[in-house]
Amino acid sequence: MKKIKLKKNFKKYLMIIPILIFAFFLYYNFKEENTYNSYLKNIYYNFLGIFNKNRTLEVSYTNEQLEIKELKNTIVELQKLLDIKTVLADYEITNASVISRSLASWFDTLIIDKGSKDGIEAGMCVTNSTALVGTIIEVMEDSSVVRLITNSQNKVSAKILGNETIYGLIYEYNDNYLTMKGLKNTNIEIGSEVVTTGMSYIYPAGIYIGEVKEVNFDEYGLTPIVKIETPVDFNNILYVSVLDR
Repeated sequence: MKKIKLKKNFKKYLMIIPILIFAFFLYYNFKEENTYNSYLKNIYYNFLGIFNKNRTLEVSYTNEQLEIKELKNTIVELQKLLDIKTVLADYEITNASVISRSLASWFDTLIIDKGSKDGIEAGMCVTNSTALVGTIIEVMEDSSVVRLITNSQNKVSAKILGNETIYGLIYEYNDNYLTMKGLKNTNIEIGSEVVTTGMSYIYPAGIYIGEVKEVNFDEYGLTPIVKIETPVDFNNILYVSVLDR
């Protein structure tokens, strides 16, 4: 047994010896200043420089690809905003960019880069390329504050389209769904479109809000509570359109 153990230890030592020799060789050559040492150093530092340059180029290429992707998304979004003018021909439309948003009130308000000098006024309706976003509540010279429909203080008079028009109020936003209450009719079809009624001075009639995704009832099983799926990504709003009749 001892002989077997000695043989195993001897094999380990044999494996370590070349590593030690190589380490001593590198140490000696980097310590002693001679032509051969300088040559090795040049090779090492040249290789290191090429490696670092390659990494820099890879990072630069990745950043450029991300910028190109972001620009493509921007072009698509702006094109959609231009298409709105065809759909909402009765309104004067001012396109704007979102310039500020607070984490503390992410689903409450945002700030756009258009203000009183651009003809923006409080009470104007705000949409994006897909659906209703909110309303202007404060106007400065170069910017305006938009209160989102996801804000708990916001009440939107809406109607569900179908064989029979059903009216109600949207005033909650949870788990990516808008909640519609105050409905009297219980015959609500999943997938029905929901639009603004125009029964307020803020929101014009017929602005798309979303579609019915789920119908539940209150604790008494009498009043329907409708969940509406909006196409607006309220986590990532970059551009909006302000409507003026």
